[in-house]
Amino acid sequence: NRFSYYNSNKRDVVQFIPKLQRELSKNDLNGAQNLSIQLGGVLGEVTEEAIRIFKEQKEGFSRSFDIASNLATRKLENHLTILGTIGGVAPFLGLFGTVVRILFTFQDLASAGNQSAEVAMGIASALIATAFGLGVAIVAVIFAFLAAFITGRMTRPLIVISKLVEQMSR
Repeated sequence: NRFSYYNSNKRDVVQFIPKLQRELSKNDLNGAQNLSIQLGGVLGEVTEEAIRIFKEQKEGFSRSFDIASNLATRKLENHLTILGTIGGVAPFLGLFGTVVRILFTFQDLASAGNQSAEVAMGIASALIATAFGLGVAIVAVIFAFLAAFITGRMTRPLIVISKLVEQMSR
């Protein structure tokens, strides 16, 4: 479940960033790396990776860090396309069900003669498929947007961390 994954990766960024900044201002890369390991989660992993990269190669840090943070973002965005696809396809499936049911209703009407009550019941039952398709699509789109919002919130601190580590090379 994506939301339990997001929940398990929640970290207190407000407290972490100043602590990391303190370690980096002292040029204590090992202390910053240990702090990142203690933080854990995707944010801790990426920060620890950033510090490791910075230790090894100060020149290509920005590019290497971008790669590491993009990989972490992919982890967080995993399976979001499924929700988007469900949200996009569900209304069409509902509409397809409506069209099929209306076709059956017109076939029943043609064979039974003009009975407006039966036509009304057939059309009403056909609209249930549309309502169901729309309901599924609305829920899927809401969850897709919510997951994208959470992913964005979790990856924004990576920009700050990148700037902090980059400042050490100046």
